[in-house]
Order: sequence, then structure tokens, then C-alpha cells
Amino acid sequence: MTINSTINRASATGNGVTVAFTFPYLFLADGDLKVYQAGVLKTITTHYTVTGAGNPAGGTVTFLVAPVNGESIVILRDPPATQLLDLVANDSFPAEALESSLDKTAMLVQRVIDIVQRSAQIPDTDVTGLLMMLPVAALRASQYLSFDSSGNVITSPGTTSIPNVSSF
Repeated sequence: MTINSTINRASATGNGVTVAFTFPYLFLADGDLKVYQAGVLKTITTHYTVTGAGNPAGGTVTFLVAPVNGESIVILRDPPATQLLDLVANDSFPAEALESSLDKTAMLVQRVIDIVQRSAQIPDTDVTGLLMMLPVAALRASQYLSFDSSGNVITSPGTTSIPNVSSF
């Protein structure tokens, strides 16, 4: 098979009736999909079932109870970062197994790209080498993430009022 799409997520909206939602991209195992309903990660077999693993056209996530009207549904491919192919010297060449392993690698790269694109980033043109380590949990509790006059990450005391924030 080939991975001919860079998309690794599908979204829909519940209507209180529909239980089956399509994931139109190749995934290799039922457990490779993460399913969120109204922002909450759901559990396979407890909240939904999956069909279509290994099908190039994707498959279907079927909820045991229909998501209510207006609830967001997000299905994303998130395979485990494992490599199970063991090539044996002087054995016949396992083309299908190798291709499946390469497909999984492409899926993992797509997932990493998806995560990176959803994160705060420093532009490629910023040559300062800024280290953006967050303080330990005890030091960031009830704090806002902010930056000092040099652009370094610091925390500032939190308040219950909304600060005056200007857009970028």
C-alpha cells in the first residue's frame, strides 16, 4: 500500500442519532485510532468499536451510544512507536511486510508533524537558540506563562481577572 494523504485526522459533529463515523485513511490496527467525544478521549470497546483496519480506504468508528447533538467528534491516527518487522538474513524478501513497516513509519511521521503544527513554536528565523523549558509543576501552579525582557520563559502570578491582552 501507499500513504498518499498527509491527513491523519477526521472530525464530525454528533446529532443524537448517528453512531457510525468514517475515518477515510489507512490505519493498521484498531488501537491505532484515538477517538475524542466533546474533547474527552474515549476507550475502544467501552465507548466505541472500530472496523476497517488495514483497508486503504479507511474504516468506521461506531459509538455504542450516539453522541448528542452538537458534540464534536475527532478521530485521529496515532499508532504505537514500535517496529515489529524482523528481517532474517538469507530469507526470502518480505515485500508486503516491509511495505507495511514503511507505511507505519510514514503514519508516525505524520502524527509527529500534526503534534508539532499544534504547538507553540519559535520561527525558523529566530537565531537566539531560545530554550523554552517550563518551570517544574510546583513553580508554575497558579501562574501565567510569560516572557522576560530578553524573551526567556518565566511565570507570572495568576489572577482571577482577565488581563488586558493585545493581539500579535
